[in-house]
Amino acid sequence: MERGGLDICVLSLTAPGIQNVPVVAQAIAQARRTNDYLAENIAKNPKRLKGFATLPLLEPEAAAWEPTRCVRELDFCGALANGFMRSATRISGLL
Repeated sequence: MERGGLDICVLSLTAPGIQNVPVVAQAIAQARRTNDYLAENIAKNPKRLKGFATLPLLEPEAAAWEPTRCVRELDFCGALANGFMRSATRISGLL
């Protein structure tokens, strides 16, 4: 980071991320585990590292609560939604 002139780096899960997990319950659990893992590693250098939460977008209620949990409990600075979603079932009007 020093060589690149970066003071702070915001970390997040990259694509396809949780959006590639087609089973809703698995996507919710994976998002929580991923965010908790990210927070554990950010805690090693919190002045230089920040985080964006990953969201289980297949379940709107969980997708709404996860960034709240991450900002309040894990000190993340926001969330990142990938522009891709895979579902185990066809959602009328979406697919």
